[in-house]
Amino acid sequence: MSHHGFTLIELMITIAIAAILLVVTIPNFQGLINENRVTTKTNELITDLMVAKTEAVRRGLRVAACIRNTAGNGCNAAGTWEDGWIVFVDANKNGTVDAGETITRVHEALPTGMTLTSTGFATASIVIYLPSGSVSSNGSFTLCKPSFYGRDISVSTTGRTSTTKTAAVCP
Repeated sequence: MSHHGFTLIELMITIAIAAILLVVTIPNFQGLINENRVTTKTNELITDLMVAKTEAVRRGLRVAACIRNTAGNGCNAAGTWEDGWIVFVDANKNGTVDAGETITRVHEALPTGMTLTSTGFATASIVIYLPSGSVSSNGSFTLCKPSFYGRDISVSTTGRTSTTKTAAVCP
């Protein structure tokens, strides 16, 4: 007589092996997800900076990226880059969104726990692209998520961006 199926012991061993595999792989999978989130947000910032550069050259006008206000229709110099940012045509060169100036991009706030800081720019809350595609002053951003490597995003005076992984895990 031939029996088809599993014995109780075989089934318990299979479940035990599956449980061990899950315990080992889930933390690694969470790490991968968080690393991908950092990379995605980095790419979104770089894309918006490149849109600002392209629009400045295309229109022959200054185009700026700044920290967005809560409504997403203007700049907030007192805010932080984690609040999100906007890209707008700064036709009158005053660094604020005025009537008749076009907002080309609006980026929502970063997920809770992520930080985005800027250094080196003439004003910490705004990056200004000139009609030549260059920036008014070079600087950099650092995007971090605690316990993971962040990204350093540099913007040269020519308006070119480059990115590298942070040297250490973010605090």
